[in-house]
Amino acid sequence: MISRTACLALFLSTLSLPALATEDGLSSEAMQVVTEVKTTNDINIICKEKDSLKTAVKAAVVTLVSKGELTAPVRGPAKEAGRYIYQNCGKL
Repeated sequence: MISRTACLALFLSTLSLPALATEDGLSSEAMQVVTEVKTTNDINIICKEKDSLKTAVKAAVVTLVSKGELTAPVRGPAKEAGRYIYQNCGKL
């Protein structure tokens, strides 16, 4: 049987603290993904095709996780970054 303390510790360990927002309103994790996408891709090309954008964001997340610069959960920052890039393609 698991003690209440162990259950509480397990529950608290699954929560992520809210990320600090950047001046663009993005979390710091999402901004890391945006920066990685911008430095490793031609924004004009990935903005033309949704599949290219998805591929670029996935690759950026994998790179950041492998470097230890981004930790789980990554789905939220990835979606946030992808949405930001999509909505701001002409401005990046």
